[in-house]
Amino acid sequence: MGGRWVAWRLKGIAKNTPPSLSSPTLPGLAGRPRMGKMGAMSPEKGKKRPLPQRAYLNQEFMCSPQARTIRVMTELTEPRHRFKKYNVRNTVVMFGSARTLPLEQARTQYNEVKALIARGECSGAECSARLRIAEMNLRSAPYYEACRELAYELTKWSLSLPEWQRFLVCSGGGPGIM
Repeated sequence: MGGRWVAWRLKGIAKNTPPSLSSPTLPGLAGRPRMGKMGAMSPEKGKKRPLPQRAYLNQEFMCSPQARTIRVMTELTEPRHRFKKYNVRNTVVMFGSARTLPLEQARTQYNEVKALIARGECSGAECSARLRIAEMNLRSAPYYEACRELAYELTKWSLSLPEWQRFLVCSGGGPGIM
């Protein structure tokens, strides 16, 4: 910051006084239209052009690939603001798959697909795809149950801590383990 003040002092501006936007001492501003409350002054005397829309209010820009960095920053900043608002200090988040099913539901799905195949109610490729998905759900179901049990135990332990040390446990919006 000291470098900017030095540059202003060298140009004869009072110490610690930032130059105004219309200052002829700032490089690059000479010849630019002066800004008023309603917008930039037009070359025609007394007429003003409307100001362009602010970038953060421009939906087309905010949804563009060029604004991806801004969107990612908001996804990091907004939860922090919300946690502070609700006094959340500590969290435990379990990541997995939102499509992981509880064991009973996975078993039911597997048995239904087996019954469809036995009755001949689906074609070969369709049957094999359904069976493959049902088997995969059945294999991953124990992870769902383990996550549920771990979330329960962590919550129980957290409730035994003083309130300011407690953990908010996030294990998914169900069914699934986030």
